[in-house]
Amino acid sequence: MDLEESLRDQQAVVIAALMPHAPVLVPGVGGKRLGEVASTVDAMRCVSRRVREARPDGLVLVSPHSPREPRTFGIWQGGRFRGSLARFGAGERETGVSLAADTALRSAIESECRTAGIPTWRIPEQPLDHGAVVPLWFLQEAGCDAPAVLLSLGHPEFHLLEPFGTVIARIGAALGRRLAFIASGDMSHRLQPGAPAGYNPDAWRIDQRIIDLLKAGDYRTVHQLDPVVLTAAAEDVTASTRLALAAIRDDPRGHEVLSYEAPFGVGYGVAILHEDPASGARSSADQGRPLPAIARRSLVAYFSGSDETPPKPDNDYLRQRLGVFVTLRQPPGQLRGCVGTLEAGENDLPSETWRVARNAALGNHRFLPVDEAELPNLTIEVSVIHPVEPVESPAHLDPARFGVVVRTRDGRRGVLLPGIPEVRTAAEQLAIARRKATIQPDEPVLIERFRIDKFQEQP
Repeated sequence: MDLEESLRDQQAVVIAALMPHAPVLVPGVGGKRLGEVASTVDAMRCVSRRVREARPDGLVLVSPHSPREPRTFGIWQGGRFRGSLARFGAGERETGVSLAADTALRSAIESECRTAGIPTWRIPEQPLDHGAVVPLWFLQEAGCDAPAVLLSLGHPEFHLLEPFGTVIARIGAALGRRLAFIASGDMSHRLQPGAPAGYNPDAWRIDQRIIDLLKAGDYRTVHQLDPVVLTAAAEDVTASTRLALAAIRDDPRGHEVLSYEAPFGVGYGVAILHEDPASGARSSADQGRPLPAIARRSLVAYFSGSDETPPKPDNDYLRQRLGVFVTLRQPPGQLRGCVGTLEAGENDLPSETWRVARNAALGNHRFLPVDEAELPNLTIEVSVIHPVEPVESPAHLDPARFGVVVRTRDGRRGVLLPGIPEVRTAAEQLAIARRKATIQPDEPVLIERFRIDKFQEQP
């Protein structure tokens, strides 16, 4: 079928990401070593939350450790996929994954590959490899339950990666699917003397080159990397990544490298390769819209002496346990109070908003308590706080997209929400956050960032 022209402008993949697959990243395997890969684990969880927030209809994952055949791509069969990291000394319950197969998407991909002359073979139903299990474990931990198509690579397969990725994009668009694409892969395995794959003193430069290209969104150059050079690093990340890039048509919108580290001599890189800016916004905007009204109801109940309690959440978004900031403004938009929590103290968002609204109105040390007579003229904003993540430097901040947290060893903490019109640079954002916590400009701090979903009261 010839879909290329009619579907050229449609983007089936709403989010694509690179996730490593070292079993040590999963708590049931990593145990006490987990602290040595904390940045990678945090980044994996960040990616998984963002995939969940994109609410994809289907998931496509390619693992370099799935069974391979020469010069052909493998497509896992069966109605349900299962696997665990039990062979790495962990329990089935702690590390197991189970998810449904997207049989309709799988069949359509197989059919289109036959038409396009792209060879595929069917991987018989069997336990999943760790290259699939590790990313899926993090995705399932975050609550992602989309049905999946799981793929393997061939050898050599470089000349077929772009056509195969294009087929996935075409079929996803033809079926009207909103897909998440996960490229599973570890970077160089030759970063330390004595490494099982051997040591290559230039391996770290190869990793850095790949990371730099992903940071720049220079996907065309990723496709052109020399296979001989990559083989010298003993990496298994590039082929998976190139397949994902082909599936997003090399569209770098929303791209971001979240983490790179190599504590055990193998490079672990975590990155968002593509993220549709509207991928998760529709569901969040719809499902979180009641929160400002809930904040107002909390204040009305307080001033009237009512024993009303927070409403029960009626959708998945409101059932989340996340921190909340409530901002109060008086005409013409002047700040009247802003208080919040980075971590949830209640069981759901309505309960968290109910409590924080009262703190913003009555317990904000920077302002006098709100009087009942003021309430009709106040406007209310609710910011839902996604979990914080550490950053290596201010270069990873963006005051328009991310809030910031600065912490000192003695427990002082300054927090600033994103999207403040007067704050245009990361330096300004950090300076304000420091002042809020009486942290001197030259004091060493841990820097973290976070995303928000912002809901404003409707007029």
